[in-house]
Amino acid sequence: MSPRARPSPIAHSMRTSNPYKAPRAAGGVGSLFKSSNTHLTNSVQVHLGLFRCPQTAVRTAQAPHSAAPSVAEPHTTPSDRDSKPAKTEGVAIIGAGPAGLATAIMLARRGYTNIKVYERMSKPPASTDMTVYGDFEQTNNRLYMIGLNGRGQKVLRSLGVMDRIREASSLVGGRMDWKPETPPDQGMEILYNRTYTTHCIQRDRLSACLLEEVREKYGEAVNVEFGVDCRDAEWKKEPVSGSKQGCNLSLCADGTGSSIRNSMEADMKKGKFRVKRFEDTNALVYRTIPLHWTQLDTTTLPQSKWRRDLNYSIRTGKGVSIDCLPTREGPHIGVVLYKPGEECMVNLKTGR
Repeated sequence: MSPRARPSPIAHSMRTSNPYKAPRAAGGVGSLFKSSNTHLTNSVQVHLGLFRCPQTAVRTAQAPHSAAPSVAEPHTTPSDRDSKPAKTEGVAIIGAGPAGLATAIMLARRGYTNIKVYERMSKPPASTDMTVYGDFEQTNNRLYMIGLNGRGQKVLRSLGVMDRIREASSLVGGRMDWKPETPPDQGMEILYNRTYTTHCIQRDRLSACLLEEVREKYGEAVNVEFGVDCRDAEWKKEPVSGSKQGCNLSLCADGTGSSIRNSMEADMKKGKFRVKRFEDTNALVYRTIPLHWTQLDTTTLPQSKWRRDLNYSIRTGKGVSIDCLPTREGPHIGVVLYKPGEECMVNLKTGR
């Protein structure tokens, strides 16, 4: 995604800068690396250096309801598989966020039966856990909202998971915009005329929906482990030994700091890969703020003007922007985006 313009989270998932150009792409879901240029073979394997994190190393301090690191639980018999012949080659997916879990479902539907997903963080709360998604003060760190546009919904329908996600989403039919210097009572309301309605959902909740789909339908083919950090990767013909985990196919869905991408860059000098690193020119920091309807200021914008199906978007012209997206349970979640070291944000922190 080009760093020249920041898309609204209404139509796109959370944007992160990526200084790498991945050698292969798995249909836009993570980065895919094969042991052969043409097909899977047993001659070369990806050797992954996995580290089982102690509980203190997993992000649970701000979310005491999160499960401790554990291997996958027993599952029901998988269903809804595409009619594809079974493929037993070992597949490892690094990262159990929306991209990693969606990729696991896609591969299972295509007949892969030996898929392992490794995630460094803790297991997300269940999609129906109201102690998380209904508690907007204590679980603020779990509430980053993303929007699913028409293309995203099409992909999720093709994976058979959109109905589950719809039950945990809110709907957005337009936006209320404030440009720099626009008075509070003169925001511009824009209603969309599209063939689809944008669905908004918390990122962790989206991951939970996908994980529940994996556990219920593809448990015989997909094993998900939390609290497992992939720290390096090697490409060798020798059998796997020691603490390494071998696989024929590995997919990166672990963000911009991907350990496999870093390992590929380290091996670039050996002529195994070509890696292009791009300068990160649009790094952004975000904070989330829950906004309750009962606490709205109606002195400049009447209560009747506040709609629960709009994205409230504010551009300050000073390197700070705010997008407020609705949750299914009611309150909006404001996402404040700004560049690191932005003066006005530093002044807010220091009370100046």
